[in-house]
Amino acid sequence: MYVESLINENFAVVSKNFNEDMDLDFRDEDGNWQMTTYVLSIMQNLKNVELYYYLDSELDAERLVPAWRVEIADTLYYFHLYTGDVLYLEKTITPKLVEVSRR
Repeated sequence: MYVESLINENFAVVSKNFNEDMDLDFRDEDGNWQMTTYVLSIMQNLKNVELYYYLDSELDAERLVPAWRVEIADTLYYFHLYTGDVLYLEKTITPKLVEVSRR
């Protein structure tokens, strides 16, 4: 399954998290031009894609599940390699520099 397909099939989840990460308020009812720009923005914020084995402890016996690990903006998604289902997602923390003044 291609990354574009993963994003398309899980658009509601990806869109919700992307809006939170980027502090946006995009809705599906916005026009086609805005939708195209929005999807391009998601793709431009795609930071990393890699094959990954996800340890699924919720199954009867713990086992490794082949997955795509996709980082978009400040969220890591783990998609099942074959079905495209979201296995797990986590927010990444981007350190922010804080200027400290001395007195």
